[in-house]
Amino acid sequence: MPTKEDEIRSERIKNAVGTIIVILILIIVVCLILYFVLGSPSSSNYTTTAAASTTGTVNTNAGTYQLEMIYSTRYYLDGVRDSKGLQGLPGHVWTAIGKDAATGFVLNIGPNGELKHWNPKLDAGTVLYTIEAVADGFNKPNVQKYKKYGFTRIVHLVDAVGKRHPSKTLYIRYKAMGSHEITVNGVKRKLVYGEIDSKFNSNIDAMLATIQ
Repeated sequence: MPTKEDEIRSERIKNAVGTIIVILILIIVVCLILYFVLGSPSSSNYTTTAAASTTGTVNTNAGTYQLEMIYSTRYYLDGVRDSKGLQGLPGHVWTAIGKDAATGFVLNIGPNGELKHWNPKLDAGTVLYTIEAVADGFNKPNVQKYKKYGFTRIVHLVDAVGKRHPSKTLYIRYKAMGSHEITVNGVKRKLVYGEIDSKFNSNIDAMLATIQ
């Protein structure tokens, strides 16, 4: 025969279970709302919510094009300075992976922050490429090795005052995201989804020529 204490304990357990169920339902509802508000990525025309609004208007001063890599100090990409004076590559949105690697994507934004630069018919927030990047030593064998594997751009790492990292530089590889048409140096061409683009932003041969 259950005692009064057993009944009270049972009632408390029921109330706790009910509360947990309500919380779980609320979490599911919030997740569904976020999913339908933000949308899901499309392989052909994905506009990033981190860098663009629903109209595709990008805030180029948001600092999303900066990549921060931490060694003995903080290093950034040797590129265009933002409103805080830190350097980066406009149109590139980064995520560091471990100590010497990064990934991300390239938006329809030019090398100096020009919106809709590569294709004026696409939103500025349209993803054109995914990025794979590796920080490694800047020397002839490395440059030749990374070029062989489709890394076509080299960007030096610099600290907050512009001093270059004593040994490491960043090797970047671009893979087309979608089949968009872009114009590079006045030449129109169509991207092939998933294909490594050896022409986009390529400077690896020029950088190789600087090595003694």
